[in-house]
Amino acid sequence: MGNAGLSRYRVSAGHREPSLCGMPTPRRPVLRQTLAANVRKERARRNWSQEELASRSGLSQTYMSQMESAQRAVSVDVIERIAKAFNLDADQLFRR
Repeated sequence: MGNAGLSRYRVSAGHREPSLCGMPTPRRPVLRQTLAANVRKERARRNWSQEELASRSGLSQTYMSQMESAQRAVSVDVIERIAKAFNLDADQLFRR
């Protein structure tokens, strides 16, 4: 097979995403986008910086930035930590 099979993939931050020979990559999952938007909105509502939220939830500012732009898939544990920092139930972060 050689390198011929690699042309179907785009390497991004250590992950391979299907590219179908130059076609745009699929959009990020809807739940990930919803979570990202809701975290951004709640953080802005409280006038917190990403650094403030990161500190309150025990995460790095870089991690928060990637999560808020839907570039990073997050675990249930991280979602719970963010919800706790906001004093919310985790399911509230997924409401549209």
